[in-house]
Amino acid sequence: MSYLFVVNGRAVFPNPEALLINPFKKIWDRDKDPEKQTALDEFTYIEFMISRKKSNPFAGYKDEDRSAKIIEKTGMDKKFKPDKYVKEGIEFIKTIQIEASPSYRYLQNALTIAEKTGEYLKDIDPSETNPKSHNLMLKPADIAKATKEVPEAIKILKEWEKKVHDELIEDSQVRGKKKISYFSKRESFINIEE
Repeated sequence: MSYLFVVNGRAVFPNPEALLINPFKKIWDRDKDPEKQTALDEFTYIEFMISRKKSNPFAGYKDEDRSAKIIEKTGMDKKFKPDKYVKEGIEFIKTIQIEASPSYRYLQNALTIAEKTGEYLKDIDPSETNPKSHNLMLKPADIAKATKEVPEAIKILKEWEKKVHDELIEDSQVRGKKKISYFSKRESFINIEE
């Protein structure tokens, strides 16, 4: 899994390796402000849009809702719209996660299926009848069975989310010797040996 960013306090900082990779390098370099607040806001947006870690408060939202929530709750400019580089950053991390983790791929597929199933169940009209035979389109037992299976599906998804999270933590511990310092200037990075 990709660990290109570190959440430190109220900000998301890039690991030094992230700044060697485009589009993250381009995002960093185009922000000419010494504080790099625009770049840090964009990294924050990328991290919260893509991270499956338990610590991501926005991980449970659908993509279209997540974006608005991130902008609102992190204090970003309300007019913020992800540009080409931010979108490329999200896709880059998504690709790394998909290629590096079978668990992540499985989870993404299962979440897609769960969302479609949820939409289907939400739109079911139990009283809908076949226009020709006037029989119910769906038998009450079929609806009850589908509804009963939802908690089991949620339980399985939670187990896979934990598996993905555990892979993230394991990867973090492998990388554990490198940290971003608690620095006064955001653009300075140092390695700390534990």
